[in-house]
Amino acid sequence: MEQSLNFVGLQRLRKNLVWALSGGQTQKLGLASVIAMEPPLIILDEPTANLDPATTHSVHQLILKLRDEGKAVLLVTKDLDEFMAEADDMILLAEGRVVAQGAPRDVVAQHGDKMLELGVWLPEPTEIGLRLKADGKFNKPVPITVEEAVDVFADVKFNESKPDEKLVADPEILIHAENVEFTYSNNFKALRGVSFDIKQGEIVAIVGQNGAGKSTLSKLLVGLQKPTAGEMTMFGRSAKRWKVQDLANQIALVFQNPEHQFLCDTVREELAYSLLAQGIDDADVVNKRVEEMLARLDITDTADSHPFSLSAGAKRRLGVATMLIGGSAKLLIVDEPTYGQDRRLTERLIQLINNLREEGITVLMITHDMRLVDAHIDRAIVMANGEKIFDGSPNMLFQSPELVERASLRTTSLRRLVDGLRARGVSVPEGLNTVDDFIGAMQ
Repeated sequence: MEQSLNFVGLQRLRKNLVWALSGGQTQKLGLASVIAMEPPLIILDEPTANLDPATTHSVHQLILKLRDEGKAVLLVTKDLDEFMAEADDMILLAEGRVVAQGAPRDVVAQHGDKMLELGVWLPEPTEIGLRLKADGKFNKPVPITVEEAVDVFADVKFNESKPDEKLVADPEILIHAENVEFTYSNNFKALRGVSFDIKQGEIVAIVGQNGAGKSTLSKLLVGLQKPTAGEMTMFGRSAKRWKVQDLANQIALVFQNPEHQFLCDTVREELAYSLLAQGIDDADVVNKRVEEMLARLDITDTADSHPFSLSAGAKRRLGVATMLIGGSAKLLIVDEPTYGQDRRLTERLIQLINNLREEGITVLMITHDMRLVDAHIDRAIVMANGEKIFDGSPNMLFQSPELVERASLRTTSLRRLVDGLRARGVSVPEGLNTVDDFIGAMQ
């Protein structure tokens, strides 16, 4: 037991109540519980969901160790970044059927296009190889590791120009935090001297290791907790003067598990209930807004379905819809927006978030997804042990190995590829944060 707790980093919390753990810590506890039983076959269903990138990497190392000890591990996952290269066998499923099975390298070589079509999250260097091959611009074996990709792309020439930088105006400050602290009733200090601003129209990410203070900070933002020290203002008014129900009209929170906020038997009723809860009870107004929101978030076809029967992506969109249908929210907080989402669903969600930004809604994401942060975020606020240790652009964050390590983060496989190429003397321009950027910059 001690060994399992030590590996997942919960030894210091071994006497804590389970209900008091964060979502990521609870996931670690479940993993440790299975490992402690030492079964010959271990089935892990999305074992790294809710875990920070550094812990995800440590879970990967543990799985390799379990295999070396003779244990069989069956891993169910949408994200192959950490696991594909080390897997002995890979099974690709679609609509309940086996599409392909074999060594990962063989499956990628023969069915890589199908994997992209199905929305499988492949390592970015692998995706680059597959897309170039599909365009007839690549005749080498598709790499499945960063190291292989560095070898494969070492002779590539890049254009000197870089992707356009986003032009940011000087918008209104919606949230201002100054030396905010929060201490729980058991004297645990979850936040220590945290200061930041959230401005209108931004897309901001709060990142950091499990237990860093992200969840506590989100509770303060929606008024469920009040700062025990320091000052926080929302829309020009002190947090201490806001009532939760009034603040809910300004700040919308979408839970990590959207099911936790569903109360009705159909999607249509769920949206209507959200309006009724805000005092909007005119039948014509309710029906009009419900139909508009169904169309806006592309869930019209499921209007009469039970919310629990929806796909993971539709549940996420419904969660957003229930929070925004009132029309008064200026800030949307989404907890782990890509949790449970495949590539296609994530792309649709990102498009929705970009559309909301164009409508003037500020979006704040709490996430462990470094691809999301690197490719789609304007600004990252990094938490560690209850303190804010960084506030700036993703590029600045990922260019600091010390910050990345301190926050238990990990750079994306694309950034590791770029760093590897530069170490080989390849001139790679700045700002290549996505696969599209990388391919677009190649000569």
